[in-house]
Amino acid sequence: MIDNPIIIKEVFLTNFRNLDKLYIKFHKNVTNLVGLSSSGKTNLLGTFELFNNLKFIQESDISRNNPSIQKEDIEIRYKLNSEFFKHINDSIIDDFYIVFKGGKKEYKLRKYPKKKLDDDLYNKAIKNIHIYYWTFHLGRHLLEEGSFEEVLSRPSFYGFLYNMFKVCDINLKSFIEDNDSENKRLILEGINIKVNNILHKLSNTFNTLTLKISLQNDEKFIIEYFQKGIKIDIYSEDIGFQKSFSLLFALKAAFNNEIENSVILLDEL
Repeated sequence: MIDNPIIIKEVFLTNFRNLDKLYIKFHKNVTNLVGLSSSGKTNLLGTFELFNNLKFIQESDISRNNPSIQKEDIEIRYKLNSEFFKHINDSIIDDFYIVFKGGKKEYKLRKYPKKKLDDDLYNKAIKNIHIYYWTFHLGRHLLEEGSFEEVLSRPSFYGFLYNMFKVCDINLKSFIEDNDSENKRLILEGINIKVNNILHKLSNTFNTLTLKISLQNDEKFIIEYFQKGIKIDIYSEDIGFQKSFSLLFALKAAFNNEIENSVILLDEL
């Protein structure tokens, strides 16, 4: 792991959905959340939508465990690391909090919680942070074959192919709608070369894996996987292998070659 300063040090929340009270201190590189189904892991990750103003606390976020709780009783508090943010703005010299309470947001200093802060300064700093949320869907999410209609109608299949096409600067939907069979064949040849170069350069896990995308009757994708030249069933591999394969292209599509100023949230549904 690269030893960069952590962005978010802690999160503390009360009365949010099924979480009455929760405190998490994040590791500088990776934090794993383990819990029973419906214990609130996904709800915790959902609070990060507030971080970049993607949403605000809503009535639906009220604790399910206590009917007397009101929206104003919900509080979510993030502690952010000044060591990271001072590189964005050298005026930020102390750890600070973003506090969401009810429908309001405010910034507070760790050392001087009552000091009035310049919201514009902190808002501009926060806009440099990218929150990336990615979900592992259980079941078959790596496409082995599928008609154009199936690909367009199944989000897991579409997302997998979309990411591979995107890293090759090809629009998947435009490709499907193209009526020129020879052009499609040439595009797929280029995609196969680039995708396999990515596989072999970015991950030791896949340096002996080769992927081949082709078309059947101009209306059906066929994806074949080869390990050291021998065709394999990707679903005979460990589930972690499948997930990391999907994640590799999801991150590549989202960030290209640089993952900077980012908090990456991975969830399994």
